[in-house]
Amino acid sequence: QIHECAHRLGVETNCTMLFGHIEEPAEVVSHLQALRALQDKTGGFSCFIPLAYQPGRSRLVPEMASSMYCLKIISLSRLFLDNIPHIRSYWPSLEIETACAGLSFGADDLDGTIMNERIMNLAGSNAPKGVDEEHVRAIIRHSGQDPVLRTGSFEVFAGTTPPSGTFHD
Repeated sequence: QIHECAHRLGVETNCTMLFGHIEEPAEVVSHLQALRALQDKTGGFSCFIPLAYQPGRSRLVPEMASSMYCLKIISLSRLFLDNIPHIRSYWPSLEIETACAGLSFGADDLDGTIMNERIMNLAGSNAPKGVDEEHVRAIIRHSGQDPVLRTGSFEVFAGTTPPSGTFHD
């Protein structure tokens, strides 16, 4: 309801799905169906971000979902949510290597120059708190893609130095 209200007011939002904990496959599909239906209704989502559950210190599951499962979720998301323009491969949740591979499995965005990731680290993730721009560019190139700086609304940044924390690869 909150997303629908924001979209009616002309505010684009991102949508997410936490996976890799206790969900059943039918629940993943149900979540994606709800997002797809709302996007059909409002057109207000600019990006979908699948977030792999980080077990950390919890006892909910013993370990993070496998890289293959994470890549399957990205692929399924791209196919199912063809009405949402961008799928993000979020490295703090997926780990850098899997996030990089995600660019070949349907994601078109690698949230890049996060300077101080706290949420996944507080959960006990092994993800680094940040990566520098050159490292992000290198892993994007390694995946066979061309890195570009973009704004939060996915417009290509035409300048040479973006404001800190505003733009991502």
